[in-house]
Order: sequence, then C-alpha cells, then structure tokens
Amino acid sequence: MSSTKELGNVLLVHWHESEARNLAAGVREHGWNAALWKPTTKLGDIKKSPPTAVVISLRRLPFHGREVADALWYSSWRRTIPIVFFDGAPDKANAIP
Repeated sequence: MSSTKELGNVLLVHWHESEARNLAAGVREHGWNAALWKPTTKLGDIKKSPPTAVVISLRRLPFHGREVADALWYSSWRRTIPIVFFDGAPDKANAIP
C-alpha cells in the first residue's frame, strides 16, 4: 500500500541501526514519516516536535524499549501520543513488567 499523502510522524525505537533503517523504510512505504530514536535523543527534543505515534521494537534490548516508553509515559505532554510495541521473542517480551 503506497500513499501520496503523509499520514503523520512516527518515532521508531530500535537498537540496531541498520535494522532500524530498514524498518523505517517500511513505515515510509505506508505513508508515514519515520524518525529514528538515537541513544542521544532527549525528551525535550521530542517535545519540540512530538510524533503522531511512538513505535518500539522489542526485538533487541526489550528492557531498553520499556525504559523509553516509561520515560515518555511519565512526561505529561506525551500522554495523548500512542506507544506501540512490536516484534521480539515472546518469552522476552512477556518478561517485561
């Protein structure tokens, strides 16, 4: 499905750079603008230009993904932005409190 109209901005959180770029390309193919989370990303930077949604991969370092989600969740300005988790081994994903 390709779209000529941009649907919104997605912040993609994934801990392996080349995999993240490939995932972002797939997101863009579906009409979304995808920005990649970097370890140097600060919440204040995200607040200046909030995404439409945050998409967090649990494939690598699922606890790190959970920490990003927690940091965003406890920022009151972020409460209207959906956070979506995807991927990852069920045993690791289910172990995240």
